[in-house]
Amino acid sequence: MTPEERVEYQTVVLGALLYDVWRYLQASELEPTTMSESPQCGWNFVAAWRDKFARCTNADLLEVLVQRRHETHHPNTLFKMDATTDPHHRALVRLVCQAHRLASGQPEGHYDEAKGFHLPALIPIFSRIRLLGDEHQPSGSLRPIGLRGLSEEPPIFPHPPLDGQAFQDQTRKHFQDLASAFVGLKDQLDWNTFEAVYAHFLSLLHRFASFIAADTQADSSDVPLYDYVRITSALAACLYRYHVTTATLSDDAIQNPPRDRLALLAGDVSGIQDYLFDIATVGAGGVARRLRARSFFLQMLAEITALKVLRAFDLPLGNMVMASGGNFFILLPNLPGVPDTISTLQRECETWFLEQFHGTLTLNLAWTQVLDAEFGTGEHPTGFSQVLTRLREALARQKQNRLGRVLADSGGWQENAFLREPFPRTATVCLACHRFPAERRSDPDGTIDVCLKCYQDVRLGRLLPTAQIVGFYDRAEQGTRCFDWTFTVATDPTELPTRPVLVMRLNDTDLTSMTHIPATFRFLANYVPHEPDGSPWTFEDIAACHKLSDGERGLGSLAVLKADVDYLGQVFQHGLRRDTPPSFDALSRLAAMSRQFDLFFSAWIEWMLTVEFQGTYAVYSGGDDLLLIAPRSRALDLLKRLRGAFARFVQNPELTLSAGVAVVKPRLPLAHTVQFADRALERAKITGRNKLCVLDKVVPWNDLQVIEDSVRLMERANPPSAFLNQLLRLSELWERWTQYQEVQGLRSLPLLAYTISRNLERGTELFEWASRLVAFPVNNPVGQEAKIMDNLGLITRWVLLGRREGEDGERP
Repeated sequence: MTPEERVEYQTVVLGALLYDVWRYLQASELEPTTMSESPQCGWNFVAAWRDKFARCTNADLLEVLVQRRHETHHPNTLFKMDATTDPHHRALVRLVCQAHRLASGQPEGHYDEAKGFHLPALIPIFSRIRLLGDEHQPSGSLRPIGLRGLSEEPPIFPHPPLDGQAFQDQTRKHFQDLASAFVGLKDQLDWNTFEAVYAHFLSLLHRFASFIAADTQADSSDVPLYDYVRITSALAACLYRYHVTTATLSDDAIQNPPRDRLALLAGDVSGIQDYLFDIATVGAGGVARRLRARSFFLQMLAEITALKVLRAFDLPLGNMVMASGGNFFILLPNLPGVPDTISTLQRECETWFLEQFHGTLTLNLAWTQVLDAEFGTGEHPTGFSQVLTRLREALARQKQNRLGRVLADSGGWQENAFLREPFPRTATVCLACHRFPAERRSDPDGTIDVCLKCYQDVRLGRLLPTAQIVGFYDRAEQGTRCFDWTFTVATDPTELPTRPVLVMRLNDTDLTSMTHIPATFRFLANYVPHEPDGSPWTFEDIAACHKLSDGERGLGSLAVLKADVDYLGQVFQHGLRRDTPPSFDALSRLAAMSRQFDLFFSAWIEWMLTVEFQGTYAVYSGGDDLLLIAPRSRALDLLKRLRGAFARFVQNPELTLSAGVAVVKPRLPLAHTVQFADRALERAKITGRNKLCVLDKVVPWNDLQVIEDSVRLMERANPPSAFLNQLLRLSELWERWTQYQEVQGLRSLPLLAYTISRNLERGTELFEWASRLVAFPVNNPVGQEAKIMDNLGLITRWVLLGRREGEDGERP
């Protein structure tokens, strides 16, 4: 781009981001029903800040973009596109209007400014998901509240609707907070750096507009303003790049565009689980510390990869339309050079992954063209989910050719690429990974025992308990290398090297100390149980539910809990589609749904562990899944809390969780423990999903409360071990009846009555509980007693585990 085009590009991108924000700023002072002149409000803001905007944009053009923003349907001709006399400016106004229309998924003329400003409550996007059943009516709405740090519960849950005046008062107060934060940036930003200006406006909208409805004329709205404006900005960036590069930036060409101006790229970091849990020994820096470092490294690796892609295509931060769990989606202009650029990026990344990780990790990139109709607009609209379907298929093909660009070429396998550098003759193998030569000391007072990468794990693991800031650099700096980039963690931005590409604040939305640099915030679930001084607990400490002193032997077991959302691929590919209008299959909704899932699994899970389950280790949690390591004694409470919160979050019976739990000793190698949890989760999935598998028993979530109550009752009663062992045998006999209809299985009930009479004292809580099990009608096995009998083996084994842990602790 020429310098003039660069400034114009920045103006279009920023103008599109702030396209619909002015009306909300105006609403902080006026009655919402009087707001029909929001284009004038936008013009007033730009005029008042003209000297600031002029440092990084074309202020004249920005005024035009915010004022002449309507293609049709506005009673004041001043605000219509046709009032723009400069043909080049008119083309740019039309381009931004098209971006707005594509983001909304609505046809031209859908919005009628003459109707005035009406702000409905924001209903959960999950209420729109329909796979098999009827349409779901939301029972609540999201309150207009800003995202803050995690000292309080994230406001992600729907609430019963407020009455009109209460909602209006709360909304106006929130708009005042938004306006105050917006105005506060005026004298704080480095206006000479567009990247800083754009990043801070984007982050401000993320903070204040995530729970504000974007559609101000519908009776109900499910798209947050933040997701709508960031998609509008991303589309405007792509359309401008496309028309400038193809020399078609004219009003006529934009009115009659080709069908395939846009593309979507997906990135996926593969091999995460193999890398994350390939820690070969308990020593050499501590498993918990290295595991935390590797989990964090993988999250930052995905961030840097996405930033590299944005840099390669000269796109702003908002073009990363979805990102979570090691995956990201970036909106691109569909230009002739796209395939070659992606191929170059793929080869560069594969070369680095092969050299640094011997192929354990790798990156897969895939892309597909996107038609305008797939945004839900035009004469024959389709839907954006089919774009995701094509892209997932392309990504699957790329995964089948893992490292193919560096291990093979048109002539066949490149044998030399398979060879790694031999160890130095005097070197020993790294005790942590067994892959590379040992070069560093994991303990400053110890011997050389770990390779450079595992040493970085140890060092990063020591820094993370106090880390609040991450800086990303497109060059070598002090920190952790990813490709030719570096990320550095710190407790304060003043500790970072200068000139970062981006600075990310962790689990806090306050960026006021970083307004001079490009900055954003991110919620990460990286909680680790620790002492007040920050020293982390080991897995033995977690199992014992307290920090062990030197020489103290740990007791207890760990519960490794793995869970994810059921049928997630179908949810994204089919859940918003409808055969008849209205369809909800738009990019803005899919992006909002992805972001809100991630809010639950990152922000809310981190808050829950910090406040309610401080003894639980978050190995990872984000996107749509999690892996937690908890003390076995608290696992049932944790599972119940997780499932109840998820149901309250989505408020849709077609969106469910499955979970698997493995109970293990704390010194068992990580790879094995996670495999056990994987198998448990798989069992829960293959038996119908929306279930939990624990101790090899698959149970419906609705049985969990009865199971937990029964476990607590038995633990209080402390019955003889002979009674518990007999219950185990009787539970197996009962299953012969329930699963195979063997009449012999019915002997379990009279035998249970005999066992009760021999082992339990009449009148006790446990006696009354057990007696009800004998009395319930077998020919009508419903209700609480039936659930207890069906899960009697699981209940008893759970109690026996706790008893054995106590016995282990009493041994010398």
